[in-house]
Amino acid sequence: MIGEINKIAHRAYRWNNPRERHRALVFLVRGLLYWRQLQRLYKFFQETEERCALYARNPFPMEQATRAFFYAGSTVNTRVKLIQEHYAYL
Repeated sequence: MIGEINKIAHRAYRWNNPRERHRALVFLVRGLLYWRQLQRLYKFFQETEERCALYARNPFPMEQATRAFFYAGSTVNTRVKLIQEHYAYL
């Protein structure tokens, strides 16, 4: 899972831009802190062929789970649940 978090950081951020690099490093740290919760979300995206294909094109749901900015006042577990509910139809 830690390797997957690193792959997401390299896919989601432009490392040559200092602001993006900072965001990537913050994501890596948060990913390490919350890897168990992110692992649940990763497994969710691997459950169906459609979700797996979506995740292959779009790593951002994993990144969104670590950012409270998108869901003010929520926990990582709450954000993981919201993201799973959003993509459950696939």
